[in-house]
Amino acid sequence: MTIYSIKNDGYEYQELCLPITALMDAAPDSVPSRDVMKFHARNLAMRSWWKPLNVNFAPVQDKPDAPLPDVCVWRGSTLVLSEKAYQVLSSILEPFGELLPVTQNSENYYLFNCLTLGLADELNSEQDIQSGVYMGVKRLAFNTVDVEGKSVFKTKFNRCMSLFCDDALPTLVEEHHLKGLIFSTDLASEF
Repeated sequence: MTIYSIKNDGYEYQELCLPITALMDAAPDSVPSRDVMKFHARNLAMRSWWKPLNVNFAPVQDKPDAPLPDVCVWRGSTLVLSEKAYQVLSSILEPFGELLPVTQNSENYYLFNCLTLGLADELNSEQDIQSGVYMGVKRLAFNTVDVEGKSVFKTKFNRCMSLFCDDALPTLVEEHHLKGLIFSTDLASEF
């Protein structure tokens, strides 16, 4: 089984502009702001209080004519899916998180909030700790027994800052010519 890190396809596509404050404003008072700010790391489920938000995409610097992606990464461990990507990928993603509707210029998009964790193989993984401060990950491998059958997941080993997947997601993305993502076997690199 091959595990991939899911990344944006460089700077070829526009990026989602959704400030975390918009999520904080939408959350009920019973949900602490600090939990919303770090929803990916705290594995915060939002479906019960979610209200569709209006979002925008913006081109990255020096690419004013960049196209919209079919699917992209937002905040490291959240996917953004166009309606086309949703139709193709929702059945494989839904068991591992929640799909939350958003709107961009009256077009439907969805945020995939991953709620599934995968265990790192700690003998073959190493965090970068400098002066007691977490700086990232030097090496990352997964416990194959734990991640077996998890098509998409994140890990506490890197503070839930990335999404990982098995072969199923890249296969569907390629078969349906969905643009915006790359899949890397370099699991430790955030870029």
